[in-house]
Amino acid sequence: MLQLLWTEVFLDLSIMKMNTNLLGYVRAATHYGMLICLLHTLSFTFVKGQNTLIINQNTPMTLTGEVSLTFNDVSLVLDGDIFLLDQEPKTIAVYGSASADSQRFSGQRVLPIANFLMRKSGGGLSLQTDAFVFNQAAIEGGILVLEEGAVLNLVQSSNASIVESEDSRITGADGSISTSLALNAPAAENVANLGLEISSTANLGNTEIIRKHSPVMINGSEGIARTFEINPDNNSNMVLGDDGGAEVTFNTGRSWSTLYNQPTAQFYRVYTANL
Repeated sequence: MLQLLWTEVFLDLSIMKMNTNLLGYVRAATHYGMLICLLHTLSFTFVKGQNTLIINQNTPMTLTGEVSLTFNDVSLVLDGDIFLLDQEPKTIAVYGSASADSQRFSGQRVLPIANFLMRKSGGGLSLQTDAFVFNQAAIEGGILVLEEGAVLNLVQSSNASIVESEDSRITGADGSISTSLALNAPAAENVANLGLEISSTANLGNTEIIRKHSPVMINGSEGIARTFEINPDNNSNMVLGDDGGAEVTFNTGRSWSTLYNQPTAQFYRVYTANL
């Protein structure tokens, strides 16, 4: 087991270009200056020529204190567990310019993240294993692609949320974002900043919200490539609005009204001239 017990730890994977297949390289900033230590341990396997860090099975990593793990165009295979032992900030940061086809987070274990920061100058990251975010997932550069059925779970007991924009966002037809929160008469509640506002005069109870990124066919018409599943404990009536129109369900989504019972228009661009 590798225990990182310094006050502040910065693991920079962009510097790991050594000709070895078995290496753990930790740069730890302490109150006493810069400490460089080379750890030959089965907790880390850095694959020569592949820019891949492997957390091996049965050799978990325990993080204590303020920790930042930086991946600069380096992939992660998580076959061993990562444990977060306290409430100090722990951040996984992703930089570089590699495409999502080249940089992947995968493995057999769930990835726990207090803060996830993605600030790439181009390209993206493929997330192929489930992850739990306890604070914030900020996509400030690049595209986070959810693949292989990966679920990005936003833990609402700690008010987890996402930050994204049109150019830097979360997508991926094979994965989803999931969260849940007790909602009592919500008014335009955008839970976890997922991009969906929920309003109701009723107490919905614990409400699960799942965001997916593939079009859904409803009564023969295809919506945009972002869909939401809303599963409240105490409600069966919902209205869905998208670029196809509006649909209503009275049985918790088992069936929906037709898109063709009201006139619908959509404008993508409007141009005006000086008259």
